[in-house]
Amino acid sequence: MSPGKTAQEPASGPTSNRKPDDWERWPLDRSDRCVPAGHWARTKDWQQRYAIRAGIEATLSQNIRNCGLRRSRYHGLARTHVQHVLTAMACNLTRIADWIADPKPTRRRSIRFHALCASTA
Repeated sequence: MSPGKTAQEPASGPTSNRKPDDWERWPLDRSDRCVPAGHWARTKDWQQRYAIRAGIEATLSQNIRNCGLRRSRYHGLARTHVQHVLTAMACNLTRIADWIADPKPTRRRSIRFHALCASTA
């Protein structure tokens, strides 16, 4: 493979006998280096670390969706920092309000088929 080409670019040029639709493949000796996808995801250590990351990602997603964290309203690091702190406080207040309200999960209404099954039983 020439230095300018990646593994997926077609081999072409004046000295190439290949058609442009032939693709270069990784050499077979590299295939033993490939690790099965996700084998590490089944370990307890990875799952614990991913749980922490999932919580952080959920918080950032909530701030981005609800409070417009993706764009700063201000120029400068100090003012942007203040905006981020106030956004975090607003997110925490929203979570506290949701926790205090503690909405009870509503029962799903039964569909006609369930009512029919209950009446025949």
